[in-house]
Order: sequence, then C-alpha cells, then structure tokens
Amino acid sequence: MAPVRFFPKDANPVQPYHLSPWQGESHDQTADQPAVLRPLRGDFFCMPFGDNDELPDGIGEHHPPHGESAGLKWNLVSRQESADGRSTLELELSTSVRPGSIRATWQLTGGDSCIYTRHRIAGNRGPVTLGHHATLTGQNGQLQIKSSPLLFGMTNAYQPPFSHDREYYSLATGAFFDDLSHVPTIWKDPAFTDCSHFPAREGFVDILQLCQRPSEEPGWMTALCREGGYLWFSFKNLRLLPSTVMWMENRGRHMAPWSGRNVCIGLEDVCAYLAQGLDASAADNPLSRRGLATTLFLEGQEALSVSYIQGVLRLCDGFDEVDTVLFSPEGATFLATSGKRLFSPVRWRFLFGEDL
Repeated sequence: MAPVRFFPKDANPVQPYHLSPWQGESHDQTADQPAVLRPLRGDFFCMPFGDNDELPDGIGEHHPPHGESAGLKWNLVSRQESADGRSTLELELSTSVRPGSIRATWQLTGGDSCIYTRHRIAGNRGPVTLGHHATLTGQNGQLQIKSSPLLFGMTNAYQPPFSHDREYYSLATGAFFDDLSHVPTIWKDPAFTDCSHFPAREGFVDILQLCQRPSEEPGWMTALCREGGYLWFSFKNLRLLPSTVMWMENRGRHMAPWSGRNVCIGLEDVCAYLAQGLDASAADNPLSRRGLATTLFLEGQEALSVSYIQGVLRLCDGFDEVDTVLFSPEGATFLATSGKRLFSPVRWRFLFGEDL
C-alpha cells in the first residue's frame, strides 16, 4: 500500500510512507533475494510474519520471509467508488504453502483521513504469526514515536554485536527495557540511546519489540513529523496484534539491494516474537514466558478477520508531542504534552468487527 497521498487536493499533500530506493531499478538487484524485497514499500500484510523455517513439531512448512501475502500478486475482486468519497477495493490471494485464502479489503469513508483495512483469513489451520508492516519514510523530517502504554520492550535477540553480512547493529542483544527513550546499546558510552526519535544512529539497522498493555480500547502507534507538519497513526485490536516490532533502518545494510541507502522505520503491529518467524514464535521464547501471545491459532473452518486503521492529521500550532489518545463514540482525540488536541472522527469500532 504505497505511495499514499493524504489530503491529495491540498497544495502540499502528505506522503508518509517509504518507497525503497530500488523501485524501478533492474530486477537484478533483487533476483536472488526474498520476494518481499522487490516491492518493499509502504504497508503490507504479513502471514506468517518474519523470517520463516520448518516448524519445530515437524509439520515442515517452509514459508518465505513475511509469508506469501507479502510477495505474491493479488487478484482483483471488486472496486467501488461513490460520489460522496466512499471507496472500496477488494483483493484476494490463495496461499499454497499452507492451503487457504486471504481476502483483503481497503476502505475510505470520505469523512476522515483514514484508511480502513480488513484481512479475512480462511482455510488455514495451525499456529501462525501475522501483522501489518507499515513502513514510514525517514526523509520527510525527524519522527517522534509514541506507543500506547507498555508492559515492556525487548531488543533483538538474534544479532551479532558488530557486523554480519555487511549489516551493522547498535542495540544490546536480547535486553529488556521499560522506556523507548532509554534503550540499552552495545557500548559502555553511551550505554543507552533514545529510540523514540528517527532517523537516529546513522550507519546502523536495529530491531526491537514493544509489548503493549492489554486494553479493551484500541492499541495505537504514532509518528509525529514536525518538519512535515503531520501526525501519522495506526490503531489495532490488541487481542489480535498485542505488540509492535520497530525496524529502524538508517543506512545500516550494505549488501544489494540496500547498498547503504535505505532510511525508513517499520512500525509493525504484530502477533509474533520479534521478526524470527513461525518457528521461534510457536516455540517457547522470552516473550511467551512473560505471558505475551506470539502466535494465533487458526481453526481452518472458521475464518479470522484482522482489522487495522491508519491515518494522518495536520498538526496545529503548539502541538509538541503525543502524550496519549482518548477514545469516544465520536472518534479519537490526540492529546499533546502541551495540552493541545487533535481530533479525528475515525470509526475505531471497525477494529472490533463493526462495518463502516
């Protein structure tokens, strides 16, 4: 899902999503790479989420990275537009590694600056990791990242301390933390770094996971871009997507097609254990031992619907940074530390099964 222009009729539309720099280049760059790398951009649905290998119980499923849903072509089911600005696009994909289907629906209401997405998964049976891979550009200006309240966070548990296959990491390995602005590093000085702002730590690529506190209200992520004058946000159902993987790519990968030129941040709302895929997520792991769900179980005959909302608001004067989000029957209010407010008439009950 990219490129996306919010406020397209304005003189300065907002385009918050990342387009990988190899778009339009020769496919030689990605010929020997996972299928997901060729179209890498914007937001996409991953199932199973993460790197993937054979399941530990011998089922023997070998899924591609981020699943078939992230790299294969989808088939058009229908497209509808109305005079009042309502639009619906339906696509479908048949999976073959684990036979089943995914029906994806994107909707615009015409009454807000939000994109409503629903994926209906049918026919699959067994444990699965899944999630959205919203990837934002780091070239519109610095982003201030804020999450709904945390239980804890964890840095990537699978990374070398310095370089591996021309990748460079700066965060400590497998370290738990409570504050996104105070995350352990591999160094003595500085021993901690602020991951609530991006771009940061040029020359490194880092991954961490935010495990959000359960709530009957939507979980949320925000990225405030002061230079661009906008606030990007995502809303989710925490029962289905209880955590967020943050992928911070700031020119830290030097193999093709990355070549040290990628600047983006993935704010990936998931049910998974980091980006380790189905094997590690279905097995005992540090997050599951702390009570966090890292897989969902699909029943086969019963379809699962995963709903998601992404949107953008223009900043008002004095809106410094997000403090919290307040939900009401009318929509959602973003409260700044300065006391300023931004309101969206977002139909957040869509996340819990309601139709628009």
